[in-house]
Amino acid sequence: MDIRKTMLALIAGFGAGILLRSFAAVSWSAAAFVIIASFPLLIVMSIRPPTSRLGGRFLVFIPIFLLAAGLGVLRYEWKDAGGRSENLDRVIDQEAGIRGIIKNEPDEREHSTRLVIEARELYEDGAWKKIQPG
Repeated sequence: MDIRKTMLALIAGFGAGILLRSFAAVSWSAAAFVIIASFPLLIVMSIRPPTSRLGGRFLVFIPIFLLAAGLGVLRYEWKDAGGRSENLDRVIDQEAGIRGIIKNEPDEREHSTRLVIEARELYEDGAWKKIQPG
């Protein structure tokens, strides 16, 4: 197997997985399925490479691309899920009292200002409760 083509399939697949996940809601279970399904394909293609006139040697790189795409989706899913607290997920789209530290400079937009806050306490049931980092 040509190492350059293999690396190209890995990089392109990983990038395609991240791109796919950024535009579509692909779950980690679908990514895991693609990763698991790519292993038997890779083994079969490595043992007995296809020899069709339609670029049979090219077909060997499809399982590598799929494996890397699945890993790209998992990487995006892992990064996207990090830093969220279940306590704060409960109060999305609701008015809430939050104590914390502003972590970055305010991002002033035309009609709003975005703040990145490290929440430490949430006001619930008449008392301030500590929040565990997500």
